[in-house]
Amino acid sequence: RWRPVEMGPRIFETDLQTYRAMAGLRGTWGSWDWESAFSHSRAEAIDTSYNRISKTLLAAEMAKDTPDAINPFAGPYGNTQEQMDRVRIDVSNETATKLSTWDFRASRNDLFSLPAGFVGAAWGVEWRRESYLEDRDDRLDGTVQFGDGEGSARSDVVGVSPTDDSSGSRHVWSAYGEILAPLISPDMGIPLVHSFDLQIAGRAEAFSDIDEQVFKPKIAASWRPVPQLTLRGAWSKGFRAPNLQQLNRGDISRMTQGQNDFYREDVTGDPDDTGETYRRSVREANPNLKPEDTETVVFGAELNIPVGAVDFRTGIDLWHFKQKNVIDNFGVEAALALDYLLINEGSSNPNVIRESVTAEDQAAFDA
Repeated sequence: RWRPVEMGPRIFETDLQTYRAMAGLRGTWGSWDWESAFSHSRAEAIDTSYNRISKTLLAAEMAKDTPDAINPFAGPYGNTQEQMDRVRIDVSNETATKLSTWDFRASRNDLFSLPAGFVGAAWGVEWRRESYLEDRDDRLDGTVQFGDGEGSARSDVVGVSPTDDSSGSRHVWSAYGEILAPLISPDMGIPLVHSFDLQIAGRAEAFSDIDEQVFKPKIAASWRPVPQLTLRGAWSKGFRAPNLQQLNRGDISRMTQGQNDFYREDVTGDPDDTGETYRRSVREANPNLKPEDTETVVFGAELNIPVGAVDFRTGIDLWHFKQKNVIDNFGVEAALALDYLLINEGSSNPNVIRESVTAEDQAAFDA
């Protein structure tokens, strides 16, 4: 637990460059209004942290038996600048993202006529390609490792967990359409139905990196019993595809404090079990992830009453959401809590990997 203040503060510098170009056309074809556009954007960043320490260089310094060796017991500023410079390193990570899109869309408000009025329609197609690249410093991505390179020793930087280089890309095709139909209009004179409108829409998407095509519908309606009152409702389904990092990033190893082992802490009191020391956790991207699914139901009402020169308006809405296949990270604390529960039920959480039980462990639990 040595904090070498002679190193100076940790300094972070970010150099970010972004650009975006877009060109498009719009016009009319018969009764259709249409527009199309292509865009391309790119962002590049270099993150550099200064005054870091190399584990390998520090271990070599600690192994010296000469007077110029770094002395961790010398107290604040007990080592010279020249000594600390021998273990000082800068760490740089480079990232880049690209996004290209093309779309074509068209709409008209008089597709055909119903007794209550004209039906409006809109449709479109889209294409996009997205990619990312993470190039971690050689001392963080496993190129330069500390010791045997196992666990957090894959990182050669003190206080920084290892992270692999990663990259990914995908292209996506999508198509959508929508119609808005007035089914009842005020001049039809139907009691308790001043107007009634219906909206039907749908969207389909296909991903190059996910073995699943999706289609999601939407139905919405608006009913006005009287001119001052509007009742509305909608039902729709939606989705969210896993992002490129969730599919491609690979192993992410972290060392964190404050992660209590609920099964052992009250028995052993060991710093490893009470969370005082660093516990290693490993997360993995999952190339088999499927899109999240959502279902939404909305009901609402709006009252609009003119009072002299003032419009009095009030409304109420109710939303109900349902999600399936939610993509999330099951954290370290949750994994340890589940393990504690399952052990007391006669099993265990396979994602919590423990060392073999020692004689001291057995004696502590027996007591």
